[in-house]
Amino acid sequence: MYEQPPGEPQQPWRRPPPSQGNWPWVLLGCGIAALLVLILMVACTASFFGTVLSPSGSGEGGAGTSEDTSGGPDAPGDGDGGTSAEGESQDIGIGEPGVMADWRITVDSVETSPTYGDGYSLEEAQGEFHLVGLIVENIGREVGHFSEEDLTLIDAEGNRHEADTSILADDALSSEQVNPGNRVTGTVAFDLPEGAQSTVLEVSGAGAPLEILLD
Repeated sequence: MYEQPPGEPQQPWRRPPPSQGNWPWVLLGCGIAALLVLILMVACTASFFGTVLSPSGSGEGGAGTSEDTSGGPDAPGDGDGGTSAEGESQDIGIGEPGVMADWRITVDSVETSPTYGDGYSLEEAQGEFHLVGLIVENIGREVGHFSEEDLTLIDAEGNRHEADTSILADDALSSEQVNPGNRVTGTVAFDLPEGAQSTVLEVSGAGAPLEILLD
């Protein structure tokens, strides 16, 4: 059995101090990682809001894009005989077809006469008859009803004249039921003061009125 040498006092036993280990370095590493993540999040947020809030076009590029989308040769209303998107009057004259809703209408001729009719139905104008020859075609998909009551003749003074629907002439264009793809022709008489000048035939009905220039 081991014995302590004489003269050396016996030292009491003490618990060794706890080891610090690597905890300080672990905490420091976690702090640095959290700081890097925070910086990355701030940078991504700033980039996102900068993209969203920035204008889509600036300077000459933005202005050029806006100008390219306005107007142009293919704008609505430039089609053959079609009405404009704003419902403005078409520049159509005698012999040129104009479109209103499901109708294609052409003024074929304009004549003046003191009388109009056939035989016993011959009538004398109060002033002077303006006889408007029309070609009316149904370009829709359903049967349509065209009436001369939808026509108004406007003279050079701006006066509006209704059609005379009481004359029973062979070539008179009266109320007609027209199937899709069919056309009717005939004459519509307007009794204007003698010497008056007819300038516009207005066709009303569905949609914006169609105006056909007669002078």
